[in-house]
Amino acid sequence: MTRKFLLKMVLYLLLLFVIIGFGLGAYFSSPAYSGPESDHFDGKRFFNPWGLEPTKGYSDVIKWAFTREPGKWDEMPLPAPGTIPASREEEGWVITFVNHATLLLQADGKNILFDPIWSERTSPVSFLGPKRQIPPGVAFDELPPIDLVIYSHNHYDHLDVPTLKKLLAAHDPAFIVPLGVDLFLEKYGAKKVKALDWWEKTIWENIPIHAIPARHFSGRGLLDRDKSLWAGFTLELAGGR
Repeated sequence: MTRKFLLKMVLYLLLLFVIIGFGLGAYFSSPAYSGPESDHFDGKRFFNPWGLEPTKGYSDVIKWAFTREPGKWDEMPLPAPGTIPASREEEGWVITFVNHATLLLQADGKNILFDPIWSERTSPVSFLGPKRQIPPGVAFDELPPIDLVIYSHNHYDHLDVPTLKKLLAAHDPAFIVPLGVDLFLEKYGAKKVKALDWWEKTIWENIPIHAIPARHFSGRGLLDRDKSLWAGFTLELAGGR
């Protein structure tokens, strides 16, 4: 083989890699929100309106991955098995920490999940990506009937598609999400979805729920960076906020 031929082959392979990468990045991207401009939406993308520097891009992440000096990872002991949650809690609150940002709130006779993830990895694929170090504090099959799921944003470690599918099949819950995340959930068959902008309020099953500002960003692929909103939420329960 000549040097010229080898160079062409390398260039073709690089081009193929770029095309495949872009195609996968587009495939995994979420639908984009469309709506009027606001103090945190410029008509195309959401942003943090407090004069913060823009969040890092994909090139920054790649640079960090190749230049960082990772510390030693200490193995964590497995926690003792937790108590299986009750079916309902009519009085007071019970909050169960499951893992990461996943919480089960039982109050006012309702069961509410926040940012549920039961997958082994936070990734668009099941065989690559960050792997969990300890099992969830509650097994999925030990969950009580789930009435409502609240998502704060669409990152993989907060909105997990395999878990979403399992919840839809087993519980068919309602969903409350920031603007644009509803479009993603509807792709997977969710029908009872309410999307809120910052400071908007909805009443679900007599519980007032408010979306409040948060400093963050969103995105699941190459083409959806900040094209859906992120938010915090407050709930006004019988026992307090």
